Parts: sequence; C-alpha cells; structure tokens
Amino acid sequence: MAGLLLRYPDRRGHPGGPWASGGPGQSQPVLTAILTWLARKAVPGGSSLEQQQMLFAVGAVIVVVCIALTVTATAATLRNTPWLAAHVALSPVLITASMVSLDVFGVALASLGLWAWARHRPLLAGALLGAAVMARSYPLIFVAVLVLLCVRDGRRHDLARLIAGVLAVCAICIGVAVALGGRPFAPYAAWNDAGPGYGSVWLLLQIAGVNIPAHPLTVIAVAGWVIALLVGVIAVRLRPDVAFAPWPW
Repeated sequence: MAGLLLRYPDRRGHPGGPWASGGPGQSQPVLTAILTWLARKAVPGGSSLEQQQMLFAVGAVIVVVCIALTVTATAATLRNTPWLAAHVALSPVLITASMVSLDVFGVALASLGLWAWARHRPLLAGALLGAAVMARSYPLIFVAVLVLLCVRDGRRHDLARLIAGVLAVCAICIGVAVALGGRPFAPYAAWNDAGPGYGSVWLLLQIAGVNIPAHPLTVIAVAGWVIALLVGVIAVRLRPDVAFAPWPW
C-alpha cells in the first residue's frame, strides 16, 4: 500500500486528476487510480515525512474497510458455512500484500459481486464485478465462470443481465477516464512491457539470475488464461454435471 501510494508525487503535483502527469492513472486501473488519487487528496500539507505518515494511515483505513467488506460478503455468500470466512480474515497474505498495494479493493468488489449473484441479483452482480474488473483485471475470471454456469444451466436471462451490468460499469468507468483526459488502457500496455512482479513464479528465476524478456512472459500469461477458459468450455460441454460447483443456493 505504501509503495503504491507513495510512488506518485505530492498531491499538489497532479491537481488535474488521477491521469495528470505522474498520477496513478499511468499504471493503475481506473477505479484503483481514482481511489489512490483521492487518498492523496485527503492528506493535509506538512513536511514530506508527515505527508507520508498520514498517507500510510489513510491507506490503512481504506485497506481495513475493504477487508471488512470482503469478510462480511464472504460470510453472507456462504450462508450454510459462514465460518469459512475466517479463512479470509486470518489469511497471512493480508498482512503482506495489503501493505504494498490496494489489490484488496478489487477483492472487496469481487466478493460483493459474488454475494449479489448468490442472492439472485445478476444485474447487481454484473455491476459489482464490472467495478472489480475496473479495479483489478483478475475478476474477469469470475465473470467467465458465471457465464459458463449460465450456459450450463440455460439461464439466458441471468446471463444477459450479468453481461449488461459488467459492460455498463466498464463503459462508464472508461468514459469517465477519457473525459478527464486519461488513458484507461495505459496500465495494460505497461503490464505488457513489464517484467515479472511479486507473486509471479518467474520472479524466482529472475532472482536466480535467469532473465526472461517481458513479452514472452506476457504471451505465457495470456495463453494460460485462454487455456483455462477453453478447459472450462470443454468441461461444460462434455460433463455439465461435474464441470462446476452447484449454484450457491
């Protein structure tokens, strides 16, 4: 969290918004960029050290709220076994990952989206998952799984409302970014040119002195997504009874 928030210049250095020069919109998805920018705007003036300390405190509050939402949504989704949400609350990853990024923001939105889906609200689920995608890219996996579930069970009405919610929120977020002079797809272009990061198995090879160019890693990552999606499609067609877990209700 500190690394993500403190990477950008003082809030007076980018008054034009998240996509001004040096702002978080250059390397973060739309909603995460806006949240990061708002966190910086909330920091009062003072010395550099005082601003950093206050910024860390503001970020800590954001992270705690997101974790609380995630745990609550998980418990509400798992109505028969709500105590399983303790696995989320007690996860050691929260201590490490939450201090270097705002990934938990996307996790909270995705958890709320799955809660809405479990409550038979596909449009709301689509909107929340669309917001999650605009905060972090990986919730696209959840959208893909729910689409395959709808195909498996012939729930065309739910599928249409889910997709409508996702597309509407994504379109609004991208439109807002463009209206503010931003480049909403810039972070993905940066990801394409970036090397392995924390959490990547390829980082271990890099630490060991084996350098792999960025573009092959991007191709491997995208290929993994495509293969996983194809496996899901094949599983639905061949064994629809065991392809996925049953509906949460």
